[in-house]
Amino acid sequence: MKSIFKKESLIMTLVLVFYGFIAGGSVDFLFDGTFWTIIGILTLIIIVVVLCWAIPSAIRDEKKIEKLKKDFYSQETDIDLTRKIELSNNISSGYNNIYIDKTKRKMLVVSITSNGIEKKHIDGFVETYMEKMPNSYCFIDENREKALLVIQRPMAKLNYKLVEYGNCNKNKDSLIRCGVKTLIHKVTLPYKTKEDKNNPLLPTIVLIDEKYGFITVFKGLISYSFNYIKEDYITKKTGNKAYVTVKNIGSYLFVLDEYFKVLIIISPLISTYKVFNYSSIINVVYEEDGNTLFSKSMKRTIGGAIVGDILMGGAGAIVGGLSGETKQFKEVKSMNIKILIRNTTTPSLDLPINLKGETFNTKDEKSKKTYNTRIQEANAIKDLISVIIDNSSQQSTTILTSSHQINEEPKSQTGIADELVKLAQLKDAGVLSEGEFQQQKKKLLS
Repeated sequence: MKSIFKKESLIMTLVLVFYGFIAGGSVDFLFDGTFWTIIGILTLIIIVVVLCWAIPSAIRDEKKIEKLKKDFYSQETDIDLTRKIELSNNISSGYNNIYIDKTKRKMLVVSITSNGIEKKHIDGFVETYMEKMPNSYCFIDENREKALLVIQRPMAKLNYKLVEYGNCNKNKDSLIRCGVKTLIHKVTLPYKTKEDKNNPLLPTIVLIDEKYGFITVFKGLISYSFNYIKEDYITKKTGNKAYVTVKNIGSYLFVLDEYFKVLIIISPLISTYKVFNYSSIINVVYEEDGNTLFSKSMKRTIGGAIVGDILMGGAGAIVGGLSGETKQFKEVKSMNIKILIRNTTTPSLDLPINLKGETFNTKDEKSKKTYNTRIQEANAIKDLISVIIDNSSQQSTTILTSSHQINEEPKSQTGIADELVKLAQLKDAGVLSEGEFQQQKKKLLS
């Protein structure tokens, strides 16, 4: 309503200025107290007219909604209305509620506004998990593999979506001999991307069904599901021991399946995911503005010492454990973790650390503090990948073979050539020794 008053006042002022020019070609009247008195009176009249229209309209809407609410309660007798989750209770957004009846296995989503009643009956739904988040709810029925996603933003219409995510499980009909329980993990992101700055920061719910090697991601009304293990492998798993662990680092979620030696990287900010075998990861690098500050490859670590310009990018950086506590002032625009993969389809994966698009200047204490936080995230990611590289190097051939081809495709001649070029670049940069280079080259060509 305030914006209307400002707009009308501006229009009136411009009209009067225009008439002033026509009358005498002068704007001296703008400095006359009488002129502003007239403007004030006109503005007051506009406010009174708008209020005289808006207040009766609001009263009429409220009476209409109250009548609709009574009609709803009198007509809806098939569900227990005593358990209610109130989403909003005002005229602008409406009276929006969710009713849950576990006895009859039903849910009811209701939105009552001055335009009428909108409701959705959901049969065969028993909530086993509920997550309340700012402006949104996530209800999950793990037994029937369904989810109800609800978003209620101020001054906006109620939005909801029923997702039958179990239909996407390709291993659902497999003969499973494993009884591991489903793991549900909530990811609260630390910040938004620069592309997402105008949208609400919605937490992400990740449902991990280790028994089927199946993952579903919910964010607002967006959801996607995928199997990270093929049916031929998942049926071989037995017992009730859980092997899956989850680590939330910065803007990324890392899911580690120690049984199949598989890493899943989920990025809720950009709604993407990647799946890799441990044995496929051969190198992890941390870069700032294109300069390598840390590099770790299979069976060899470069760290803990000052090295030549080729790894310092001429900036005198220390390669090894990353730290923002440096006496050297610098400006940083990009922070990136790069993972080299033994895979012809995806030879490398970039994980931007600075998804917010900030420019850090370590002379400024506030900027330096945020930069140090990002460095801690980069450290945690490179440490995790480094441990995976070490563990993968120490595994026996039998264990590696059991999951080596889960997600990989046969190598093409073009892919082998690309990987040889990357290995040569790593050797030239000092990341790989001559012996390690020949060993990796032999593996690629075999």
